[in-house]
Amino acid sequence: MTRSPERIAMVNDIAAKRLHTLIERETRERPQGELAYLETLMIEVLLCVKPTPVARSIWLEARGVEWVEESAKADVHPRAQGVFRMYPDPELPIEVDFLAEIEDVLPVNGHRRVRIRFADLSDPVFDLYQQLLFIYHRRAQRTARETTS
Repeated sequence: MTRSPERIAMVNDIAAKRLHTLIERETRERPQGELAYLETLMIEVLLCVKPTPVARSIWLEARGVEWVEESAKADVHPRAQGVFRMYPDPELPIEVDFLAEIEDVLPVNGHRRVRIRFADLSDPVFDLYQQLLFIYHRRAQRTARETTS
């Protein structure tokens, strides 16, 4: 895959817009009444047109992502480059693409643990990604507190 300056700029621009949309949705008050109904309808239409892929557990890190690859057919090997597509919000079919490189592939219980590192992130995209990580971290803390009390 060629990483021309134009391609890098395009991927970063789209990622910034989509991350901004996700952050805005997470940080604003949820709509009430008719607005809530309209938002729900809009999400349902989007999911009909473009369903999100099957969920998989991933570990979000500051500069990349890890996951356990269970499929033996997946062609993953260190230093492979490509685009990592993530759907941060399971309720919305909004994907965020990051240019990435596979850093490690380690055997784990008959599967492979894959660690990728984002490549060529612009500063604004990195900052927005960090904001989203912080929001998800705070949500996980809140959920953990609520389940233990």
